[in-house]
Amino acid sequence: MIRKFFASIFLLLFVSFSLTFSVIWGMYDTFLDRDFYTGDFVDLAYGFIVEEIPKNLNLEEQFPDVSEREVRDLISDVFRPDDLRFVISDVLLQLDSVIISNSSDVRLSLPLTWLQDKQDEIAVTLVDFMYEKLPSCTAAEFLRSSANGFECIPEGYSKDDMVLKVGTLLDRRIFSNLPTEVVLNKIDLPDDFVGNLNQLVEIVFKRVFTLMLLMTMLSFVLMSFIIYKPWQRVLRWQVRAVFFASLAVTALFSALLLSPSVFSGIYQLLADSLPAADESFYRSVYNFVTATLATSVLTFSGPIFLFSVLYLIFIKKSHAS
Repeated sequence: MIRKFFASIFLLLFVSFSLTFSVIWGMYDTFLDRDFYTGDFVDLAYGFIVEEIPKNLNLEEQFPDVSEREVRDLISDVFRPDDLRFVISDVLLQLDSVIISNSSDVRLSLPLTWLQDKQDEIAVTLVDFMYEKLPSCTAAEFLRSSANGFECIPEGYSKDDMVLKVGTLLDRRIFSNLPTEVVLNKIDLPDDFVGNLNQLVEIVFKRVFTLMLLMTMLSFVLMSFIIYKPWQRVLRWQVRAVFFASLAVTALFSALLLSPSVFSGIYQLLADSLPAADESFYRSVYNFVTATLATSVLTFSGPIFLFSVLYLIFIKKSHAS
């Protein structure tokens, strides 16, 4: 009885450590994977940016004849998901290549050269939009209105001439003052660290990962030693431990993936500290992240759970016969 009691304690420890180990593994396999950031995540972030920019413009006062949908279409005509993918990829390359030595700071920046390369495309798109939305006017009226922007299209003015004029205006007011990069806040690193930020994160993850793996295996071995013999009983306890551990992991990630109440609880908990955005956006991010995490973890926990269930059924039938 005493051996069974202590074996049950180590079985519970094994389940707890296995659950923690699985969460750490899922986070490591997801958030340290470059494809996570340059794949579907780009489309999600791009959709959010395109949706939010028009909401932060004072369209009713400055552009009463322009709708949010038209602004979104205008943005998507010029800026595409590949542009955001380029920016994210560039930052990831910086994390890979920046070596920290005798310093506790790492400098990250967002490249803007790709935006400068789009100057002509932006001018063409804006002119096409202007020809659709603005009325025609005389040359004198155009000169008066163009002091603060463009309020009309001069009669007899070709699109090519207008593109040239708009391009010149954009260059003078925006692109000539645009830096090649925007420097992000510096990140403090440990004074004794030499390497890059990715290496630091990997070191931390691997140390925690190794510690939890050792604790998981130790609880499993101690449980087996307490049961000791016969070997059939030891094997049954081991299979039960694997069953409960895989059941806990599978249930947790299935709940995160499928239960809307889990998202609601997390969202309500973090709502005050989250940047302003629609709840639907955060739900999309949550679904994307949990789907990636669940796929990573359930790929190995699901088959283990199924195998342990089949084995327990086989043992029960064997004893019954």
